[in-house]
Amino acid sequence: MMNPVIKSQENQWHTGRINDLAANLNTNPIEGIRQEEARTRLNNTGLNLLTPEKKEPFWKEYLGELREPMVLMLLVTGALYAIWGELSDAITIFVIILTLNTVEVVNEQRSKKAIASLRKLAEPITSVRRDGHFLEIPVEQIVPGDLILLQDGHRVPADARLVEAYGLSVDESALTGESQPVEKSTGAAAGPDSPLAERHNMVYSSTLVTRGKGTALVVATGLNTEIGRIAGMARQVREPRTPLQQMINELSKV
Repeated sequence: MMNPVIKSQENQWHTGRINDLAANLNTNPIEGIRQEEARTRLNNTGLNLLTPEKKEPFWKEYLGELREPMVLMLLVTGALYAIWGELSDAITIFVIILTLNTVEVVNEQRSKKAIASLRKLAEPITSVRRDGHFLEIPVEQIVPGDLILLQDGHRVPADARLVEAYGLSVDESALTGESQPVEKSTGAAAGPDSPLAERHNMVYSSTLVTRGKGTALVVATGLNTEIGRIAGMARQVREPRTPLQQMINELSKV
């Protein structure tokens, strides 16, 4: 169950004053949250991970591809050739079908691995300030309200609003496509509808700090981050059938 206080300003964290944001997150922008509170929030929000898509066995995906109308028609044709004694033709048909089916399944699995690779953008350990002390903790244990330390050469572990920034630049190309690092500051953004590339008081999960340092209050973790939403949408996308595939299916049915 999500914390209702933390949920109320979703996607609007770049607006308003940092003190109001800290009050909304029920945290301290200088000392961070307490360890006991962090454990409670971790139980409510879950681990700071991009949950991997459930992987289907190779054989199950393979059988799914064999259910295509044209493939079924060719399998029946091969079986008829075998019954009629044309074994060489039957074997040729079966070998072609099995080979093409294998290539199709392998390509689908490669695309799923590309989505799963988004998880590798995060670092295993990060620095947070709790009870007024900086600690090294696993990235998956970060919760909304944590005060994180941003350092040159390290990836941002979660979406966060800047509290301090000293010559801070972040490479956000994974999110915005912007090839040049973005200069960051602690001021409020121009408006609630500002695009990600213009939210200079925010840092986002999996982006890379290229220069400077700073601190920031975590506002979103896991699949609630911007990179998490991208991963979620990518899982839901299904490649549409081409006109040729549709025509082949209609032909095979006839």
